[in-house]
Amino acid sequence: MAACYMKLKHFELATQILNDCRELQGDNSQVLYRLALARACNLSSSLEELHLAKEEISRANVLKDKEQIFENEEYILEILNLLNYKEAYEELTQFIEKRIQERKDYEREKITKVVSKCKELQRTEQRMVRNNKVPEGRTLAPKSVNIFNDGNFEPTIMNGMLFKYGKVIEFH
Repeated sequence: MAACYMKLKHFELATQILNDCRELQGDNSQVLYRLALARACNLSSSLEELHLAKEEISRANVLKDKEQIFENEEYILEILNLLNYKEAYEELTQFIEKRIQERKDYEREKITKVVSKCKELQRTEQRMVRNNKVPEGRTLAPKSVNIFNDGNFEPTIMNGMLFKYGKVIEFH
């Protein structure tokens, strides 16, 4: 069922099915492999989910060496089209590493855009203060927050930008 969901690109549903399977029968290499594959193929997977996929494929690699089907039941592997399972596990590991790097680059790009908007907004605010365009008794700057030490830095940035933009728009 999970394979069908993955074929239809419903990776969240495939992940749910595989997690249910894992609860019922415990860890085995094939379930962990497919779970890692579902997480890695899902383009909306977070960095945390991709790291989880990396852990799952590592665990699957360890388990496959201990499972009987991979030891001496080659005819079953042939029926299941798994004769090249070692290559498949290695390729998935490399694919997950690639996806982790892509996700890091994507998040870095998004953060860079937000930070540049903050800098632009700060320059606009400084020009307004220099030109005495701040209402009496009011300030544009909210309390100072070091966003990079905050676990929820993106919402903090967005709230700060909303506050500043609101003040700039309100006053302009």
